[in-house]
Amino acid sequence: MERDFYRSTDFGLPHKERIKAYLASITADTAYDGFDKRLLQQVELLEVDLELGQTVYVFSVQDFMSNKDGNLHGGAVATLMDNLSSTALVTVQKPGFWDSFGISRSLAIIYHRTMPENAVLLIRCSVLAAGRQMATVKAVIEGQNGTIHASCVHEKFAAPTPKL
Repeated sequence: MERDFYRSTDFGLPHKERIKAYLASITADTAYDGFDKRLLQQVELLEVDLELGQTVYVFSVQDFMSNKDGNLHGGAVATLMDNLSSTALVTVQKPGFWDSFGISRSLAIIYHRTMPENAVLLIRCSVLAAGRQMATVKAVIEGQNGTIHASCVHEKFAAPTPKL
């Protein structure tokens, strides 16, 4: 049976490769066609900074991501932030401690500015705190000039692994 990187982590992989494996478990899975798949296919992982507990992505706002006004749809923002902010946890992962990205407990997003089609944006995700079962991560979407367009705080829960 092939390993499911959506639900488990291969600690033998370098940190950046762990994140790529997680993203590929969504974007390259031919049996999966969820609405997050197409969004995540547009995102490129630029950096994993273990010291800062941060991951950084870049993407360009595409037509299919946009609302009727030609701006990045709020639902697309929420989906990107939900999936990508979780990947900051790879910077604190170790066997028995956040071996998966857990489940969302809450996701609070503030939309500061519109994000028009064709805008090239960065998503910076970082760990604020990580305990045995709860973690708080944040994400910021910013323009190439550093202007903040949206931000979020994402609380995660590490569900215990069932013992069979």
